[in-house]
Amino acid sequence: MQGQAVKFREIAFGAVLNMLGNILVSKDFVEHVQETLKGELCELMNKITDVASSSNISYFYPILGPLDLQNLRKRSMELYDRISKLWEAIVQERKPSGSSSCPPDFLDVLIKNDFSTDHINMLFMAYIYY
Repeated sequence: MQGQAVKFREIAFGAVLNMLGNILVSKDFVEHVQETLKGELCELMNKITDVASSSNISYFYPILGPLDLQNLRKRSMELYDRISKLWEAIVQERKPSGSSSCPPDFLDVLIKNDFSTDHINMLFMAYIYY
């Protein structure tokens, strides 16, 4: 690694994803820093950021809102479905086995309190975006 540029963006992104992963589900989302920007989760986060930061013409002209001229609603729903499938896989993996961490993480508490997969998914989305 000597003589190579440090890819700070990859390191920071991997660290943030792993912190969120450990808080939510006691699991690292990024195994290797070199693979960070190539992973599906990183791709999804970048696309979500692009869609969320796009200027929506319907904010300025509300009458155009139902037309979705920029396909922002459609793209948002596609991204939501993709990331929901990732969360759902993690939740379904954990539900039968019960608590896998000591002390319990956020997912353990939600499962113990009989939250549905849909509710858990919505809470994870809100936790990440806000």
